[in-house]
Amino acid sequence: MRPLRDVVGDLIWQVQPGSVTTYGDLARALGDIVAARAVAAITMDELDPEDFPTHRVVRKDGTLGNHPLGESEKSRRLTVEGISIQDGRVEGMPDMRQMFFESDLPLKKLRKLQAALGDHLNLGPLGTRPRTLVGVDVAYSRDGYAFASAIGVDARTHAITETRFHRSEVTFPYIPTYLAFREMPAIESVLEGMALEGALLMVDGQGILHPRGFGIACHVGVSLGIPTIGVAKRLLTGSYDRAALRREGLAAVRVEGEHRGWVIAPGGEKRKAAFVSPGHMVSVDDSLRLAKGSMGKRQPRPLELAHSAATSARRAWDPHSTMSS
Repeated sequence: MRPLRDVVGDLIWQVQPGSVTTYGDLARALGDIVAARAVAAITMDELDPEDFPTHRVVRKDGTLGNHPLGESEKSRRLTVEGISIQDGRVEGMPDMRQMFFESDLPLKKLRKLQAALGDHLNLGPLGTRPRTLVGVDVAYSRDGYAFASAIGVDARTHAITETRFHRSEVTFPYIPTYLAFREMPAIESVLEGMALEGALLMVDGQGILHPRGFGIACHVGVSLGIPTIGVAKRLLTGSYDRAALRREGLAAVRVEGEHRGWVIAPGGEKRKAAFVSPGHMVSVDDSLRLAKGSMGKRQPRPLELAHSAATSARRAWDPHSTMSS
């Protein structure tokens, strides 16, 4: 698939002088409105305003939004093209707005790929106890690099058995529910050559607790053919009994009545909750048992180690970076 940066650039060139479009309109042309924030980041940070007419992209309420050269320059360029700007807003926005584009809807294609991979999903139960638990996490620098870390620990003693690290360029933006397409290249690279026989992989992200039932832990597990669980810091879909969480420190998470995972919060503290669900080749109950058996402060210890290693590598590369995994 072509980089989304290039696709967004091509879409923006379809907006003629005297017209404007919105970040949401471009996201729909990519195939999913949830990409609106990613579109805004691309137009601000990745497309040269001297090569692309990014000034023609505004907010849905007609306000101008950010521009690499500043709002006043964005306003000037629109005015030159015949757009009237009053109090920082496009006048007659409905008449000026271009909402439809020629596009092959790349995000729709990625959803179809997720659905095809989902046909191979195996929700266990896990047949044998894993010998090794492998945590994998990815951190990002401001200059477009992904720092992936994989830490293997003995499933019984929790002693570290193997450590891997990989740095690579980021080719896909962060878009909610499409995390696998951003992180899979880095994860596959860091796991290459690692001893994964008899291992269970713990991924910082969703398993089946995902709006399409196929989060990054599922994607990694099916693609690599290994047992995985997802452990995320926030919930994308589903609900749980908050009273049970406060009382017992864990609760079942259900999506439309189906039990898909668990929320674990030591001491019942919601702000420190972890959301655990199967990725591949494990059951819902397996995911809870495996996560609880190696729990650290908030996530399983292998994931906390991987997160720390990836973050340290990113900071060593870019000491002023504040971006996280």
